[in-house]
Amino acid sequence: MSLAASAAGAPAGEKQQEQKKYVCTFFLRNYDRVHGDLLKMADGVVSLAFHPTEMTTKKLRIDLEKTEHIDFGAERVFRENYLAERIRLRDGSLLYGKFLKLTDKSLHFQFEETGPIELPRGEVTELVRRGADPSRGSRSTAHHVVVMSNGNVLSGDLSQPREGQLTVNRKGLEATVPVESVRSILFPVRAPDQANEKRLRCAVNTRRGNLITGAEPGFEKDTVSLTTAGGQRVSVPADEVVDMSFSTGDVRLSRRSVLAWGRNCDREGEYRNTIGIIRKYLPAWRIAEDFSELDDNFRKELMHSSVLLIPEMEKMKFSGANLVKKLKPMAEGFLRRGGRIVVLGVNNHGITGLMKPLGFAELELVDYNVNPDSQGATVPFTDAGREISRGVGDSFVTANSTYFFTVKDSIKAQPLAQSSSGAPIVGRKVWLDGIIIMGMDYHEHNKQTERILINALTYR
Repeated sequence: MSLAASAAGAPAGEKQQEQKKYVCTFFLRNYDRVHGDLLKMADGVVSLAFHPTEMTTKKLRIDLEKTEHIDFGAERVFRENYLAERIRLRDGSLLYGKFLKLTDKSLHFQFEETGPIELPRGEVTELVRRGADPSRGSRSTAHHVVVMSNGNVLSGDLSQPREGQLTVNRKGLEATVPVESVRSILFPVRAPDQANEKRLRCAVNTRRGNLITGAEPGFEKDTVSLTTAGGQRVSVPADEVVDMSFSTGDVRLSRRSVLAWGRNCDREGEYRNTIGIIRKYLPAWRIAEDFSELDDNFRKELMHSSVLLIPEMEKMKFSGANLVKKLKPMAEGFLRRGGRIVVLGVNNHGITGLMKPLGFAELELVDYNVNPDSQGATVPFTDAGREISRGVGDSFVTANSTYFFTVKDSIKAQPLAQSSSGAPIVGRKVWLDGIIIMGMDYHEHNKQTERILINALTYR
C-alpha cells in the first residue's frame, strides 16, 4: 500500500479522554482506502489523526490535501420528516430549514442542523419551498425573481418592510405579497469570485440531506465544523454527518457546466454528434472535454461541473479496469456534492466494464439483453419521466441504435421511458441528484432524442 502517512506512538504519559469513537473509511487521492477511528481534525490545519483498526496502538496523520473524502458510515433519513424550505448558496451549499427574515444585507434562516444563521444576501442564489419548481422563473443578473403559489412571477428589487410580507419594486411599480404565498425566490446572479486554488475546501453531507461547503474543516469533541462563504463557523454533530469531501480550490458546482469524458469513445462519430447537440441547444453552457485517464485536470473540471457526461464507451471491453478503479471515489464524491452522471449508449460492455465493477448499487441498474438495435420504435414516457419528456411529447421515436433495458425488481431504479420491449432510459435518485442511463448512442438522432439529451443535462 502506498499510503502517504507517517506513524508515531502516543507520547508517554498521555492521558486519553473519553470520546465516542467514529469508525470511518478514508479514501485517498492515490486510490488507497483505509479504515480507522477519527480522533481530531484541527481548524486551519490540513491533517487528521486516527487509529487504524489493524494497528490500534498507533496514530497516523494524513494531509487532507491527499484525501478524497471521509465516509462516516451514517445512513440518510427521509426528507419528509423535517422542515420544508431550502436555500442554495453560491458555493453549492444546500440547506434545509425555514426562512425567518430578510434585511438589506442578510437573509436569516432557521437551519435545521444548528439553529438560526445569518447569511449575506450576495451568497444566496435561491430560496425554495417544498414542491416548488425554481425553474418557473428565469434568473436575472440584476433583479430578484419571485414565483407565487398562484403561478404569477414578479421581478424587481426585494425587501421585507414588515414581518410576514415581502415587497417587490420594479421601476416604481410596487407589489407587497404575503411570505406564505411565495413558492420560490431566485436571487440576482453574481459573477463568480476568483477561486483560491491553494485553499483547502470541504463539502459536508448530512443524514437529512444538507450539503454544507466551506473552508477550515475541523473535527473535535463529537462535532464537525467548517467556515462558510459568508464567514460563519458552522458546527454539526458528527452523528449527523454522512461524509466529508475535500479539494484544493473551489468546490462549488457550476449549474451550467458539463464535463464530457470521452476516454474510451468514438471521438469522430457519436461523441462529436453529442457535443454538437449540446452546443446547439445550450450555447451559454460551458463544455469541458476530457480524454485523459482521469488526471488532475479531470479532477479539477469535475469539481466545477454539474453534470458528468459519459458517451458510449466502445473501447471499454479492451481497457478500463484501472480507470474504473480510479473513477469510483471521484464519482461517489461528485454525486454526494449534488452532481449528476449521464451515461449514453450503455451496452453489454458498458454494463460489465463500467457499471458493475464500480461496485455501488446506484449503477447496477439494468439487464442488457433486450433488443440492442432498435430503430423507429415508439416509446411512451412514464410518470417518473415527466421532466425528461419536456418539449418532447408523451412518447418518442427511437433512432438507430438504441439499447433497451429491463429494470431489476430488487434495485431502486425507475424507467423514465418504457415500452413492451423494455426501457431505453433509466434513472435513479442518488444523494442530491442522481444517475441517468440512456440506451441512445447518438450515432443517429432526431429532434426528439436531441431534446431528451438536453433535458437529461438540465432538468432539476
